[in-house]
Amino acid sequence: MLILLPNEKIILKKHPHIVVLLFPLGLIILSWLGLILLSELFLEAVERRILISLFSFTFSFVSLIIFLDWWYTRFYLTNLRVVKVRGIIGKTYYTIRLLNIEDLSFSFGLIGWLFNFATLVIESAGTYGKITFKYLPSPKKVQLEIEKQIGKAYSILDLL
Repeated sequence: MLILLPNEKIILKKHPHIVVLLFPLGLIILSWLGLILLSELFLEAVERRILISLFSFTFSFVSLIIFLDWWYTRFYLTNLRVVKVRGIIGKTYYTIRLLNIEDLSFSFGLIGWLFNFATLVIESAGTYGKITFKYLPSPKKVQLEIEKQIGKAYSILDLL
């Protein structure tokens, strides 16, 4: 959960694109089915049950970890800052205030272009560093919204 600053409100909240969740889970399911087929051909019934039980538990555990990593990786855009949160138990927060953003870019390959996701890189002024958010869905919309919020932040400064 993101702790908001005074007068801060969330504009956007995004998870990585669903494709990054479905691809590894699909590979796990195909591996599990392949294991069942091979065990039917080469193992006795008792050995087959033990092996399938062991691998079913392992595949379930790995699938749960993949899902939780996807679920607990988030991108937030607020009216004051951009935040990336990652971590299942321990959390890591990367934050850049909108007024410190120097460069905003995204890149995508063929799969990203087909499924509309990209890697968004936000670089800041000074020693703040950068935030890289991989597999961000609808990157052009996100970029436009960030630029819109930066414009609003500067217009508020002009009024002061």
